[in-house]
Amino acid sequence: MTLSRSSSSSSTPVTSPSPSPPTAISAAAATIYLPNTPNYSGSLLRASTFRLGVDSTTGKDVNVPVSELLPIVHPNDLVLGGWDISAVPMEKAMTHSMVVDYDLQRQFRSKEISKSSVVNDMVANRLLFKAPELNEKGAPKDKGEHPDHVVVIKYVPAVGDSKRAINEYFSEIFCGGRSVVNIFNECEDSLLATPLILDLSILAELLTRVKYQKVGEPEFKPLHSVLSLLSYMLKAPLVKPGTEVINRLNRQRNSLEAFLKACLGLEGSSDLLLETRLW
Repeated sequence: MTLSRSSSSSSTPVTSPSPSPPTAISAAAATIYLPNTPNYSGSLLRASTFRLGVDSTTGKDVNVPVSELLPIVHPNDLVLGGWDISAVPMEKAMTHSMVVDYDLQRQFRSKEISKSSVVNDMVANRLLFKAPELNEKGAPKDKGEHPDHVVVIKYVPAVGDSKRAINEYFSEIFCGGRSVVNIFNECEDSLLATPLILDLSILAELLTRVKYQKVGEPEFKPLHSVLSLLSYMLKAPLVKPGTEVINRLNRQRNSLEAFLKACLGLEGSSDLLLETRLW
């Protein structure tokens, strides 16, 4: 990959052994030219950008993808767990970064869709809702029956580091009654996120050292570069292409706990406790 930044004075080329096609960035015009070929890891890198400043000529922001600032890092050497964007709609970030991978954009939609999927996961019941029909290839034709619900998220400018969140839940009860639950939460955002970021970093490093071996294969392989187990600590989970996105918090925690127990050779936990139910 060849990276060149053009300005009014000089142009400095930076080369890397990556086999990607040439990519050019014009800092003066704040224009980013990216390859128009879908690439999963490459698209994910280009979905994150750094704001370098404001162009004095046009007055527009100059944004550079992370992949261009780290030309010596191969995409396969990076591990990813999800996204934690609090103030910018994800679909706009993907559009701004010119990401062309549709499957990736499907996972990076706004938090409204992510939280709506949480409701679908929690109330999924094939006895109440009809499962979607499958086509000849075994893929679902439509979404099938699902709860009719809408999740709306409104951003309120915070004062300093303190943030407030108000959640209001409505549910129907017996004889047409309605139950309302209001939750008001206020805390310092940085103090709340710091331990989570530490755990996220430690766990990500640990998973990079885990290797597995399939039956019949001579060598051990590392985990997929998209570490879906980290989704427990992120708002919008990320999974490898073609796999199911899990949004329910309990399932994410159980998956992480079961995986770590398997690494230690411990038996998986179960709440069935069958030995206590029998004579």
